[in-house]
Parts: sequence; C-alpha cells; structure tokens
Amino acid sequence: MASAEKIVDLFNASTWCGVDYNPLVNLVHRRIALHPIHHQRVENHVQMAALVATTHVEEDWRTWRAMSLSIIMRPFNENTVDDKKQKVVDQKKREKIIRIEGQERVEQFVDHCDDFDAKVCKEMEKLGTKKFNYLCERITGDAHHR
Repeated sequence: MASAEKIVDLFNASTWCGVDYNPLVNLVHRRIALHPIHHQRVENHVQMAALVATTHVEEDWRTWRAMSLSIIMRPFNENTVDDKKQKVVDQKKREKIIRIEGQERVEQFVDHCDDFDAKVCKEMEKLGTKKFNYLCERITGDAHHR
C-alpha cells in the first residue's frame, strides 16, 4: 500500500490496482473492527452497574444483576420489538413500537428464557462436568478472591 502509485482504499477493491489486499481487510475485521464494539459493551456494562447500584444492593449483587440484564433482558427487549415491528404493516404504528407489554411480553419472555436455557445447557455440555465444576468453584468459592 505504501508503494502504490494511487491512494488505496482498503474497502474499495477497485482502488487496489491488481494487488490482493483481502488478507489485510480480513485482519482489520478480525482484529481491529471489533474493538469499538467491545468497548461499547464494556461501557454499557459500566452504566448498567451504576444503574443497579442505585438500588442499594451489595457490590456482588450489582454485578450479577447488571450481567443478567445485559445478557438476558437487552437481547429479549431488542428481539421482541424487532419481531413485533415486522408484523405491523402500518409504518407510523411500527415506528411507535418501543416495547411489548402484557400477556404477549410474558409469553415471549418464557420462550426467550427457554431458548437461553437451551443455549446455556449446550455450552455446559461442551465445557464438560470437570471444567464446569471448576468454573463454578472459581465464581462462588474463595478461589475468586485470590
């Protein structure tokens, strides 16, 4: 790229002048592009921890509540809103949907929890009993204080 006669736009192959920059593009996507996403997730978690702290619970519980809200509730809220919007034909009504409520929310949350539980069970199987027990001990036992 440094020795190219013209400016090379990594995301526009027509500027590559016959050189294959795909390995570099793939490297950018795998190693660099995900950092802002990771940082946004961390920032969301920090904000969630601060929000949960306003409930006057101990620090351990703040962390667990923030994690459960981030891992379970946010995807649930996003997915159910997206699903409902797809079913509504009227554009103006679709734009007003910000969350689902009532019986529909309860039913979909149960389904979401069942799906989440299935994913957790699948991951636990992959981990194996020995590693899973070790992980639980690290999280709940005195080992996590070392």
